[in-house]
Amino acid sequence: MYELLLKLGYDLNVDIKYEEICIDAIGEFKNGIYTDDVSGNFQWWSIDSGKLIIVTDSEGSVSNLLNHLKDEKTIPEKVICLDKIFDGSDEEKTNLVLQMKDAGVEFKTV
Repeated sequence: MYELLLKLGYDLNVDIKYEEICIDAIGEFKNGIYTDDVSGNFQWWSIDSGKLIIVTDSEGSVSNLLNHLKDEKTIPEKVICLDKIFDGSDEEKTNLVLQMKDAGVEFKTV
């Protein structure tokens, strides 16, 4: 995480906060099928009062990450995710890239 901060030009004295977020599953019906894919557990570092989020771990649906950020009204300017959180799912990665783009958030994976 500190290496990323330095590469991005941040001072190591910037406000850094570690957060673990647990979003409970809220089941819903979609097209006659019950889904509970709106849950997720996330671990991230909030940098510079939430302007930058570095996601280091995730369980469950990664696609719910942006929804959680919107609910908290803390949409960051930039989000960096470790590639491992997608667990090899190119579909989830592509969906999150598009969601972030639509929200005006710069997004990348490392």
